[in-house]
Amino acid sequence: VAEVIDSLREYNESLVDIDNKIINCRDDGHEIRNELLRSKKIFEQQTEDLTRKIAWITMHVFSQEKRRDIVTLHRSVYRTLQIASEAGNLFSFIPEIYLNDIYLNTFTALNVYYPTEDSGLSRDIAIDFAQFIANHMQDTRIVNSDVRDNMTQSLSAFCFYAGSLRALEGMRESNRTILIRALLTPYANRPWAMTNLILVRFWRGCGFGFRYSQAYPSKFIQSLRKDRIQDSSPSIKYQQEIGRYLLNNIDDAIAFLNSLLGQLNWAFSEFMGLLKDLVPTKVRYMPTIEHRQMKICSTCFDVTVSLLRTIEMSICVAPTVMLDKHSTKSEMLLIRLLQLLAQIINRLATKNYSLEDMERLKMYALDNIQPYPIFSSVCGILVHLINRTSTETSLRVCRAIYNEADLDLSCLRRLIYGLDSDAPNSKSASSHFTLVSQPEINQSEAHDLDELYRKLNDTYEIFAKTMKKSDENDDSICIICYSHQIQGEFRPCRHQACLSCISMHFMTSKDCFFCKTHVGEVVDLITGHVIDSIKPNENNTKDK
Repeated sequence: VAEVIDSLREYNESLVDIDNKIINCRDDGHEIRNELLRSKKIFEQQTEDLTRKIAWITMHVFSQEKRRDIVTLHRSVYRTLQIASEAGNLFSFIPEIYLNDIYLNTFTALNVYYPTEDSGLSRDIAIDFAQFIANHMQDTRIVNSDVRDNMTQSLSAFCFYAGSLRALEGMRESNRTILIRALLTPYANRPWAMTNLILVRFWRGCGFGFRYSQAYPSKFIQSLRKDRIQDSSPSIKYQQEIGRYLLNNIDDAIAFLNSLLGQLNWAFSEFMGLLKDLVPTKVRYMPTIEHRQMKICSTCFDVTVSLLRTIEMSICVAPTVMLDKHSTKSEMLLIRLLQLLAQIINRLATKNYSLEDMERLKMYALDNIQPYPIFSSVCGILVHLINRTSTETSLRVCRAIYNEADLDLSCLRRLIYGLDSDAPNSKSASSHFTLVSQPEINQSEAHDLDELYRKLNDTYEIFAKTMKKSDENDDSICIICYSHQIQGEFRPCRHQACLSCISMHFMTSKDCFFCKTHVGEVVDLITGHVIDSIKPNENNTKDK
């Protein structure tokens, strides 16, 4: 079915292209016109054949009899899997075809290709499916990782529909807890894109400008029936339960957010690396990379946006995980997040507006790369951190942006108000993208953007007058970041760095920056106290 639909779409696009060429054909170009008309006739014939094929599929494949057969098969296999799972180790010996090829595919067929009201897919079947997948997403008895990946993918497709999402909320509380724990496992050594997409679905409709009433195509949902994706309907119940889980399991929450930031850094770096070859220049009007690389670039953009939305939700439902000023790990997470947000703004909100150049190319493989999804996500996180926190916390975040993130305020101003405006209140028409003028941004959110820029601008002006950065050649400056005073010393190797770099480094490694010696403890050079004790690694070999 998907192949027929894709082919029909390609033929229709070709027909539109041929019609445009015929209109623009010169009067003396008779041979060219005749060739175009011949090609048009061929494409019209192919389109007619495919239309007949779709009609045949609709009448024979999607018949009432076929639907009843699929429902019967699905229920039978579900009962078999459920009994085997309750029997314990017997579940390990269930043929993979039962779970991977029959159970998942029959449910996908009922959920995606048959309208719910016309098929045998009742609410009970939907809830049973959601509970079964939630209970077995991380089941060690399922040895094949591909099967677990397909289960997660089926669940992500399932929750995209409003009615299905309500069925997911109707699960027993114990099943919801198991699902949340599986979704919030750190994104390391496991496929995470689809689980992250489920979290984004819970948040859609509550995030900053995250209604998407207009069409913002995503490669993650291109295989679904887009005509059945309903309006934004967030899951408040899951948001609340995710918030409670994060607040009650701080260590797990920090590990989860740290993995989110790691994947965000990777996805955005990959996207920017490919974007350089895609953006037209004076000497190269069209991209020079192949179609496969375009698809990778497109996917990395979608992944970046979805990770930003998940971070926005996490900050909203459990703000203290990242804003606890008494926790060094929380402080380092905040700094790392702000640095990534500043990097996105500084590199994309430039004067040449590379994302707008991508839009002008009108290429199907890159149609999802648009300014609004990523800029609204970034500003949404900043609004939550600065506008919707206490005055003390807001000032602390603004100070961290100034000292740690090196955000170019002119880029933020250009992103919000446009390239040609001279003042925040000036909303003159501009040919460039301006976030504040987007139809998705309501009046309240436009006010939030004004307040965000005002607070950051005030902070920059104050610190520019009161703070003088030390000379880069000063011996007391950390040679890792060249931004902060040296304050920590590694023992036993006695190499030194600032506390910011040390804390950031310790999230992924316990070895010295310079000599790779395992660090036993970190001593504060000002107080002389040990500020971070580390258990020695028995398997560690020290490099002299």
